[in-house]
Amino acid sequence: MCQQQDLVTILKAELLRAMGEIMALKDGKSSLKEQVGQLHDQLKDKDALIRKETKKRCARCKAHMDCLVELTECQAT
Repeated sequence: MCQQQDLVTILKAELLRAMGEIMALKDGKSSLKEQVGQLHDQLKDKDALIRKETKKRCARCKAHMDCLVELTECQAT
């Protein structure tokens, strides 16, 4: 009978420890999900900024090319 009580006590302690680990893992998972969400938002913001800057650069490049064409036409005449 004493061995059974000892075994039950050990099993209860292990169950409590395992439940504690499960709760810690759930908390960690929740924290990681929040971090992933924040990183996803940051990535979207940076992608939007890169697209905006790329459009500006393309517009400047086009304007430069147009100026070169006009300059070449002026020099040719």
